Amino acid sequence: MEKNKKIIIGIVAVIILLLIIGLIYFLMNRSYTVTFDANGGSEVESQIVKRNQTATKPEDPTREGYQFEGWFYEERQEEQFDFTTKVTENINLIAKWIEEEVSISELKINSEKSTIKVGEELALTLEIQPEDIDREKLEITWSSSDETIATVSEEGKVTAIKAGKVTITVTVNGISTSFELTIEEEQKKEETTTTASNSNKNTSTSTNKKPSTSTNTNNNANTNDNSNAGTEEPTPEPTPTPEPEPEPEPVTYTYEWVKVDSSVAGQYTLYIVSSEGKHVAGTATLKMLSGKTTTVSIPASGKVYVKDSVTSVSNVKGN
Repeated sequence: MEKNKKIIIGIVAVIILLLIIGLIYFLMNRSYTVTFDANGGSEVESQIVKRNQTATKPEDPTREGYQFEGWFYEERQEEQFDFTTKVTENINLIAKWIEEEVSISELKINSEKSTIKVGEELALTLEIQPEDIDREKLEITWSSSDETIATVSEEGKVTAIKAGKVTITVTVNGISTSFELTIEEEQKKEETTTTASNSNKNTSTSTNKKPSTSTNTNNNANTNDNSNAGTEEPTPEPTPTPEPEPEPEPVTYTYEWVKVDSSVAGQYTLYIVSSEGKHVAGTATLKMLSGKTTTVSIPASGKVYVKDSVTSVSNVKGN
């Protein structure tokens, strides 16, 4: 009986040992899945990786208009995955992209007229080089230097409000160009014509008067004297209206990046620059890498940003 008991205990011990060995073998040879979410890019296949092995870095995916930044953990997208890391669990990775900057070589406003009258409208067209650029990816902003003189729509249509000179500016992805437009009063020429016509009528009436005559000689002499005395003097010419003094050229604004010396890599100071070449305080609209658009105040001393985190600067204005 004692002998049988020892045999049973020995068998149980062997079974437990085999189970432990099998579990260790299973754990040591277990495989995990590494998935790749291309996030709008070309498809990348998942990988089956054995425990404590490393995943193979796949070929970078592609996405039109974007630059591939790397593979990041789906749960914590601020942390990039290191392909030398040993895999001990299932891992989900997601691709992160940076939108490529659109390079503009030339920007020009085209117009059929440089002068219009109050109440008229004028459609401006925008010429952008290169011609094959995708305009849907451009941030286009139109503005008027004085909206009491003329306004401009988002499509570049100008409406004249009152007489004066105005500067129409268009900003495309932070690059600006301007167009000078003169607004004239519609009735000025008609009023000048009416004044000249009235002057001619008065002159005609005066020259048609005839001097009186008499039958005797003395009266004739007197008549001649009176005739000479009655000759009307020429009508004086109207005093010319002085031309209005030219209005000062409006000030326009743009921006510039200046690299910060002895600082964290990628830091630049953003300045607002007037057409007079001075750094001034003002505001600008920034489009961030995250896709968020915000309007910020910038002092004359500038404001520091990591330049790569700002994809475009627009709607630049001075205070």
